[in-house]
Amino acid sequence: MNKIHCLTIALFVLGSFAFAASNLIGQPAPVFKGTTVSGEPFDLAEHLGKKPIILLFWNILYPLWDIEAAYWTEARRKYRDQLLIVGINTLNSPEDTKEFMAKRRWFFPVLLDKNHSLASTYRIFFNPTAVYIGIDGTIIGYHAGYYKSHDYFISDIERVISWRP
Repeated sequence: MNKIHCLTIALFVLGSFAFAASNLIGQPAPVFKGTTVSGEPFDLAEHLGKKPIILLFWNILYPLWDIEAAYWTEARRKYRDQLLIVGINTLNSPEDTKEFMAKRRWFFPVLLDKNHSLASTYRIFFNPTAVYIGIDGTIIGYHAGYYKSHDYFISDIERVISWRP
């Protein structure tokens, strides 16, 4: 397969992702219940309308966590009163997930989605993907893949916090 053909396939796949995800933007965030890896019950419906929410779909295999994990740690620490971050691990065991979280000082709720039902509901095709839910409980955006800079990451966080319907 030549480089142009591979690029065309990649653009089609990314375009398909963008189209699928864009169908949910402006829609109410699908609610779910579960148990965090630390054993706490979690019900998204209880948090909607209180503050903006970011659902971070992720797994340990992502090769750039050494850089990007610190962004999420900082966001949780700096914006905890203005924003709820909820992790959705799509691959790893509870033990591996807890070890990863402890090492990176991730103190936000994380649920497991091994059967990918939440990923499917939210139309997640890549890890990591952040789903941004506005203060009114609607999906206001997505970010798939790596944040290329800390400034870009912080600007996304601040846009979610300041967004109003």
